[in-house]
Amino acid sequence: THTLSAGGYGLAFYFRHGNRLHHTPLDYFAKARRWGLDPAASGSNPRFQTRLGDQCISCHSDYPLRSAGAGDVFFDPLPTGIGCERCHGPGQRHSSTGAIADIVNPARLSPLRQLDTCTQCHQSSFARQRAGRHDFSFRPGERADDFRVNYLAQPAEPDRLILLSHPERMVQSACYLESAGRLTCTSCHDPHKSSFEQPAKHWDDSCTACHQAPGHTCTGDPAERAAKQDHCIVCHMRPLAAADVPLVEITDHWIQ
Repeated sequence: THTLSAGGYGLAFYFRHGNRLHHTPLDYFAKARRWGLDPAASGSNPRFQTRLGDQCISCHSDYPLRSAGAGDVFFDPLPTGIGCERCHGPGQRHSSTGAIADIVNPARLSPLRQLDTCTQCHQSSFARQRAGRHDFSFRPGERADDFRVNYLAQPAEPDRLILLSHPERMVQSACYLESAGRLTCTSCHDPHKSSFEQPAKHWDDSCTACHQAPGHTCTGDPAERAAKQDHCIVCHMRPLAAADVPLVEITDHWIQ
């Protein structure tokens, strides 16, 4: 009856039974073009006992109508995707006044607060909410560390990454360090467009926006560059298999 997707990576399926949505143990992995076990089922055999909860739906959907007394009871109709408020904050007052002061524009936040807006969903490594917080309580403009704790592996492993580790990997990069913290997710990504729909030239242009200055000329072997159509991310942002999600390959944001 319901499905949750993660961009072009895969689809997870649910069926409503009473007031709850139950997770099927099989997913469809779109990039691999095959079916496989859901990550939550790859290490055990939950059959159909796993129910959709706050943690999953909070990053795959806009704010759902849910029961105040049971965190895994959601009422139809569920939102059909991520909405404006996940990045811009509550919009009821802005919709009435039209005033800029009554809505958050992430582009006007400091670089760290911009990054925090993205990390609410794109960084999740053994995350635990702070006391008194829950999966839906983050508001753009807040410090992510006031919302939850992410337990990160130290030291980070260059060739082993988990699915939701983009910000953690990016801040390890020389590009980020040399930008004095000004490099953010939206330096390369348009938050209103799917990254899967962008042509290779879009990413090349994102790199050369900073790397056209003297001293930033590519020193790669010309024949090797030609074999890879001279695209920057093929060498510098490698596609790697996610260690925690079988059948999913993602772009490593630790720019090498």
